[in-house]
Amino acid sequence: MADLGAELDHIAHDIRLIINNLAFIDFDNSNFPDILDHMMSSFKESSDATYTLELSTPLIFHDPMVAIQLLRITQEAVNNAIKHSNATQINVSFIKADSYTKLSIIDNGCGLKARSDVSTAPSGRSGCGLDNMRYRAHVIGGNFETRSSDTEGTHIYCTIFP
Repeated sequence: MADLGAELDHIAHDIRLIINNLAFIDFDNSNFPDILDHMMSSFKESSDATYTLELSTPLIFHDPMVAIQLLRITQEAVNNAIKHSNATQINVSFIKADSYTKLSIIDNGCGLKARSDVSTAPSGRSGCGLDNMRYRAHVIGGNFETRSSDTEGTHIYCTIFP
């Protein structure tokens, strides 16, 4: 019976994350860091992992869609690190230069190939997370890259060239 209660708690947590992922983001350039802080705080509440967040300043986006897609990529990547990789450290950084903006999410988890559920989908992955992130990057004209190993975790990079 205790296992059933734990499973229901896990399902309820997942439903809350899904609802949070679908929520509309009211974005303007002044609140981007606040949105990121709130997002990271919600992850801290649901995981024992340690998080770092690095933001270059000023972090200004001329197109709100770019900012929102980058936020959604961050949300998906961190959620995947928590849910699938057993990561204990997750680092998120946004670096903005004159010619590019680079989002990096790096975790120290088991890596994509080490996961037991990797081969359950036709694409060789279990879910839609990586495909969704890749699509979001494509929509805003960004490059999306992943690097993963069982000893170095997963590294996700999205680079936008304005």
